[in-house]
Amino acid sequence: MVAVGIMLLVASVLLFVILMTVVLPRIILKASCKIKDPQGRGTRRVIYKGQRCVVYEASNKIHKYIKQYLLLKEPEGKILKCKTSGEYSYLDYDVVVFNRYNEVIKVINVKENIPEGDFTRKTPLPDDTSYVNIVVRRADNKVVSAEPIMSVSGKRVLLYSFFALLLTLAEMFVLKVSCAYAFGGVFRESFIRSIDGAIAGSVLAILIGIASMIIVFATVSSRSKR
Repeated sequence: MVAVGIMLLVASVLLFVILMTVVLPRIILKASCKIKDPQGRGTRRVIYKGQRCVVYEASNKIHKYIKQYLLLKEPEGKILKCKTSGEYSYLDYDVVVFNRYNEVIKVINVKENIPEGDFTRKTPLPDDTSYVNIVVRRADNKVVSAEPIMSVSGKRVLLYSFFALLLTLAEMFVLKVSCAYAFGGVFRESFIRSIDGAIAGSVLAILIGIASMIIVFATVSSRSKR
């Protein structure tokens, strides 16, 4: 019984940590993009270096840094190429990629020194790209935008906290039983019913739960897009 109790104790803790730090975050704590629609305006279709492409006029927010951008379909896939204002030698910008349903499918960060000719280098895009939106983060040494693009909503955080609480309550009971079988000996039945056993299991489960939630929230914060 001691071996069974120890195995149950270890297995329950491992399962609890995996559910708290991997399964629930992946299901519930999904970051959403604050930018809901592409803001550039398509102006015309042109032939650029033998490839058909669409020219977009950049939004007013970034026109000082990027005037236009091109969406090209080359043999190796879709790419983005931007025409800058020519005033800056270094740009740090995010490319928010939309599919044809206006859904954000990816956010690509680009940091580059602008080559001669005021055009940026090619940025590879997913095959199902239909539109993009560009957010300039930094131009030379100037910070342009520091607001995060991707973030987890407060509702999702509360939902995660609710299910984390339920899991912690369930883990309290499992820890109490497993500790009773592992360390209670012939007194395991009384240990399960005792207040001391309940307190010990509760304290351990709460500590593990708090540690797991701290790890999850720290990870979510670090993964948020600036």
